[in-house]
Amino acid sequence: MGDKTIRNGVFALTETRLLFFAKKMFGYDLESFKFDKISSIERSKGALGHSITVYTSGNEVHVKWINDGDFVDFMDNFDVALENKVLVS
Repeated sequence: MGDKTIRNGVFALTETRLLFFAKKMFGYDLESFKFDKISSIERSKGALGHSITVYTSGNEVHVKWINDGDFVDFMDNFDVALENKVLVS
């Protein structure tokens, strides 16, 4: 999204991409990452929650303080999707 800004947001997996949606005071930000464009991901767990960094060509997104939802299950599905370049049900 171009700058280092802290926002609450939601991750979602579609069949072909990872989405990050965050509300702003006036509007929203939506970042979309096609699975075949993601070169790598890093994940970690700290005292304040989980973190992931998604790398694509020319772009890097770092998301931290992930405390809601089933992070492990989400990342397992994300790993399968990256392996296959498509989300398998």
